[in-house]
Order: sequence, then structure tokens, then C-alpha cells
Amino acid sequence: MTDAQQTEPVQNAIKNGGGAVKLSSHLQLHDAPAMYQANKMYVEVSSNGGASVLHAYTYQPTRCDHAVRQFMQDFFDQLFFGHPQYVMGIIHNAASYLPDPIDYLAQRYPQMTVRYQLFGRKDVDSITTSQFQQRVETTYCNGTYRAGPLMQLSLVGTVQEEIGSYMPDFLNLLERSPVLAPVMPWGELSNLKLNSRCDSDDGPILWVRPGEQIVSTTDIAKSPHKKRKTGSNELRNLYSVPRINAPRESLLEDRTYCHADHVGHGLDRSTTAAVGLLKAVHCGASYSTNRIVKDVIAFHPDDFERVATKLQLDLYEPPASQCVQWVEDGKLNQLRREGIRYAHIQLCDNDIYFIPRNVIHQFKTVSACTSIAWHLRHKAYYNDNNSTTDSDHTP
Repeated sequence: MTDAQQTEPVQNAIKNGGGAVKLSSHLQLHDAPAMYQANKMYVEVSSNGGASVLHAYTYQPTRCDHAVRQFMQDFFDQLFFGHPQYVMGIIHNAASYLPDPIDYLAQRYPQMTVRYQLFGRKDVDSITTSQFQQRVETTYCNGTYRAGPLMQLSLVGTVQEEIGSYMPDFLNLLERSPVLAPVMPWGELSNLKLNSRCDSDDGPILWVRPGEQIVSTTDIAKSPHKKRKTGSNELRNLYSVPRINAPRESLLEDRTYCHADHVGHGLDRSTTAAVGLLKAVHCGASYSTNRIVKDVIAFHPDDFERVATKLQLDLYEPPASQCVQWVEDGKLNQLRREGIRYAHIQLCDNDIYFIPRNVIHQFKTVSACTSIAWHLRHKAYYNDNNSTTDSDHTP
């Protein structure tokens, strides 16, 4: 059989819009994942997990006219209103108009103090934004850097021990987008009525992650808080024969374990929606495609209680410590056998994503990126008396 004869069924499948194409009596070619178009939105059904993700694409991220506003209204209606259908909504390329947040902070707020974690260590130190930018640029290479993560900082002012500042110019940049403006914590789709953006307890916050990496132990920074051992046993070194081993390496995880987003405290604590955007770290390097920056597992909202029980989530804890185990493929297969639905999602540079309430999710950073996120107390989740509806879950 010639190469042309071998590729003909695949070409026909593409021309015919996909579907199953019979190659032989035992072999079939299938579309994966299943995706179909609905009102210029694309619904992706996870082939393994069975949950759905709502996609849309834009190449004019700041265009705002009647057609755009109507499309966004339809998108949010699909995502937030009625019985939950999706684990996430994503508008691709919608954040492309924003500058690199690291460069922006270093230029506009060069002396602002931020906290960062030493690369490969749990020690946290203070640094200025301009110094952090220099360290990122010095250690950046092909999608990752080795200067440690920047801890979260607030864009709407600080309370008590928080880090950050009120940045009205950057908030105005965010609100230029017809995608983001309605879903800001004080936007038209929010149930909150704020006198000032500084009054927001729901964000936005910003943080930077270097990406998960395997690193030689010699490249990991030594802790400044540990004293170096002095002296050595020279006699022992004379008779010991060093073993020939592979170079010692460590996996530096860059993960946020399973959690659900909440607002409120105590008896008033309830699940809520979340909005986020992703900007890959490039350090001036040219690029032609939006690279993958996050790997996500998101569980269907109808399975909230069962997932929380199976994974032993402590919903009163902050997001980073609600769950103590990372959910791998084996665990996902076990949960799927019990009827729990999930979606495996890859988020890219310049994506804006929306997570409805009651969606338990975990994130892994696969390449260096800046994240900006906040909670959304969507009007659809509240009745006329400003209390949460019966479908809301409380810990």
C-alpha cells in the first residue's frame, strides 16, 4: 500500500468534519476529545472524564460593541445560569492585550516590596519588584525560570499582613476587556455593591510561578537560615570509595492540590465562582503561539459532595491546604468507575478562564506564568434577599 493510500482515510475524515472512519475491520479513527459548535461557542466533552468545558476564541480582545456584549451575555448565561453543565469556561487569547505583569510592576512600582520563595526551598524572603524581574530574566530559559515563585500580592490594597498595593491603573487595564469588566468583584454580574474597589475582599490577586521542573541538587539555592557544617572527617574520606551514580536531581513540584473556592467565614462560608487569567513569562523572547502553562483537573459540580468525601477535603482550610493528596490518573480512574465526572484541561498563555461554584479543581504549572484571579459572587447564586440559594454548598 502506498503512502497516499494510507493517508487517504485520514484526509477524508478531516474533509468530512471528523467522526469515525473505518480503516479496517478492527481499526477505527475517532475524534478525541468530542467537540461541537454551539452559537460560536465550542463545547468540549472530556473523552475520559465525561465532563464538559465551554470554549470561545477572540482575536480582538478589547473590541466592545453590541455583538460582543451579546455574545458575552450568552456565554455567561450558558456558564452560570440554570443547572450546572460545565466545569470551566475558557475564552482563548482574550488576555493578549495586557502587558507582561512582571515588567509592568517593575516599571510602575519598582520599589514595592513583595515576597518570594527561594528556588527549591520553603524559605520566604522579601524583595522589590524590580529585583524580582532581574532575577527572573537572569534565570529564564525556554519557558521556565529558576528564581522561585512570587507569593500572592493584592491589587486592591492591603489589610493586616497582606502584600501588595492599590493599583488603579492596572485595574483599569483589566476593565478595558469586555470579557473581564462584567465579572470583576464589583462588576455588573456581581452581587456585591462596593463603594470603592479598595473595599473588595475577593481580589484580584497576582502571583508568579516558575513551572514544575527537575533540577540538579547543585542548582538549588542553599537556605540562608541554615548554618553550614564546619570541618570534615578527613580520615573517612581517605578510605571511602565514592559510588558512581547518576547526577542527583530533585523534582520541584509546582502544584495546587484539589480545592473549592469559597467566600465568607464560619456559618456564612459558601462556595463561589472564580475568574482568572494567565500570562506566560517570556522575558522579551519572541513567540508565535500561546504555550501551555497550566494542567488542570476539574470535577463536575453535581459531584461536589462525593469528591469532597472521597478526597477528604477540609473545606474550612485555605485553597492550598484543603487536600493533602495529588490526584493522579489511577485515582481519576477509580473515581470515574464510581460515576464521578471530570475534565482534564490544558490552559494556555492569554487564556481567561471561569470556574463555576462547586467545582473542585487542581492546578499544575507546567511552564512559567503569571496568574491573576479573583472570586465572583455571581448574581445567579443569590436570591432577592441576598442569601445563597439552596443549591449552594457550605462546608
